[in-house]
Amino acid sequence: FQITFVPPMGTNGLESGKITNNISINVLAGYNGGTDGVELSGFLALDKQNVKGAQLSGFGNIVGGNTKGVQAAGFFNTVQKQAEGGQLAGFFNYAESLKGAQFSGFTNVTTKNFNGAQFAGFNNVAITKSKGLQASGFVNVSVDSIEGSQVAGYVNYAKQIQGAQV
Repeated sequence: FQITFVPPMGTNGLESGKITNNISINVLAGYNGGTDGVELSGFLALDKQNVKGAQLSGFGNIVGGNTKGVQAAGFFNTVQKQAEGGQLAGFFNYAESLKGAQFSGFTNVTTKNFNGAQFAGFNNVAITKSKGLQASGFVNVSVDSIEGSQVAGYVNYAKQIQGAQV
């Protein structure tokens, strides 16, 4: 367990980036080695390694490793490696690889493996081969290929598609 006002003003002090917590409460912002349970932040949560469980923040969540579970933030979520589960954000979600779903008010992006669903108010982008559904109000892009469906209000693009574009 740890509680932080802003790093390093918390129970883990200067060691925060080395410790994985089961429960992490960040009044304003927090920095952890990882989370294996629940992390709650008033504004921003930053984890150096992996998050397993739930990461909830008023503004944003940043994970330097993998996530397995749910990330939810008022503005953005980022995972530098694989996100397995769900990302929910008011504006933007990013995961290098996704096995699950991304929901955002504006845009979702994956740069490597995408297997699941992307739902966005404006656009979805998958850079490499994708499997699943992209649904947006404006544009869906699968730079390589997609096995599944794309549904958009304006444009769907895929280098190759096995499925449907609506």
